[in-house]
Amino acid sequence: MTAKISAEEKAIIEYVESDIASSSVNVENEKKRYAQIARTQMNKKKAVSIRLLESDSERQVC
Repeated sequence: MTAKISAEEKAIIEYVESDIASSSVNVENEKKRYAQIARTQMNKKKAVSIRLLESDSERQVC
């Protein structure tokens, strides 16, 4: 299966492959910063309610 790429993703790929992009000056600090952002996002929780028919919840999917 081939994944579909959005216009935004295509623009990012073109930017990186164009040799205009350059590495961050302080890669280790950037890794730490993005790791902290990811941890913060993973810790966010939100309650979600879903209403289903009882027959839907009992149905077995093979």
